[in-house]
Formats: sequence, C-alpha cells, structure tokens
Amino acid sequence: MKYFLITLALVVGITYSVPALAATISFTPSSLSVTQGQTLRLNVAINPETSTVYTVKSEIRFPSDLLEVQSFNFGNGWMPLVQLGYDTTDNVNGVLIKTGGFPGGLSGAANLGTITFKAKKTGSATVSVSENSVALDANSSNTFRPVFGGAMIVITAPAAVKASHATSAGDQLEKASTSAAGRPLTAAVAATENERPLPWGTIAPVLILAIIAIFLFFRYRDRLNRTK
Repeated sequence: MKYFLITLALVVGITYSVPALAATISFTPSSLSVTQGQTLRLNVAINPETSTVYTVKSEIRFPSDLLEVQSFNFGNGWMPLVQLGYDTTDNVNGVLIKTGGFPGGLSGAANLGTITFKAKKTGSATVSVSENSVALDANSSNTFRPVFGGAMIVITAPAAVKASHATSAGDQLEKASTSAAGRPLTAAVAATENERPLPWGTIAPVLILAIIAIFLFFRYRDRLNRTK
C-alpha cells in the first residue's frame, strides 16, 4: 500500500508538472491523396489554447524526395519575419521555416499560412512540425508543445492514357501505305503510273510521224523501181 501511494504521487506530480494546455501547430487537411506532378496545399494552423502568443516560428519537415515547396503565403494579420534563421525554404534537406508576429497577440486558433507543395514522385509522405518550433507569449516564454503525427500525403501514379478505338487519320494513312503485294505506297503509285496508257496528246504525233515515214518509204521505193 505504501509503494502504491508513492507511485500514485509520482504520476500525479508528473502530470501536473506538464502544462495541460499549450500552443500547438497542426495541418489541415491532415490527410490527402494526389497524383504525381500535381500541386497540393496544406494550411498551417496555430492554436494558443489558453495563452496569448505574439510570435510564432514554425519549423516544418517533409521528405524532399517526394515533395517540393513551391510557395508559402501567410494568413491574415501576420507580419512575416525574414531574418536569417527565421525564414528558410530548403528543398534539399526537406525543411521549411516561417516566422510571423501577430500585433496585439493571438488568443484563438488561426491560420498561420498555406504551403504549396509539388508531388515529385509516388509514395507516402509525412509532413510534420519540428520540436524546434516556437510560440512566444507576452513574457517571451515558449508555449509551444509538440504533438505527434502530422499530415499524411499519398502520391499516386498518373492514370495511363487509354488508347482510342477510333483510328486516326494518320494511322489510316500509315496502314494504307503498304499495297496488297507488300510494296510501299510510293512504289505502288509509281508502278501504277508506269502501267497507265499514255495520253492521246502524246501518242498522236508519234503515229503521224510513223505514217509519214511509211508513206515516204514506199514512194521512194516506187521511184527506184521506175528508174530501173
């Protein structure tokens, strides 16, 4: 019984030593599915719980082989801080750091900003909030509390383009380019043109010349016979 009471006291002490309510950063939507090559948007939400925060630094991790940050747009009311170490987009190591101040303090849930990613290849990607994130109150105390999980993104391969049953004009021409004898269309056309009868305009002069030549031949032969 004595050991039970000691254990219970330790558990209660640990429970009450951790802030029950603290600022959290999360994503909406928490899960989605996209196609490789498409872009997707994640909203970064900050919830101060019972405190009031004035400055939020969000450090977001993502798999750089699957996702690429294309842009980040702050939500309404935020003043971006672009100093070194507070504004970073690293698509090589998969780190996005964005920091903003909220004039007058933020005491309710709000949208810190929106991330636009590009899905680079197929796979399952988890976008998470690093424990290095910060949510400062009026006393510059960090009220941020890391949470497990993050946004789960499933990237699928593009659907295969279905072949049309209708044959295009180009396909029809390609099929017709081979004659029944297996000759190319150009050869078949050339052979056909060679087999066509010559037009009359071409044959007539030849026939007339042939007739004149025959007539002159017989006439000359008759003269020779008379001379003899």
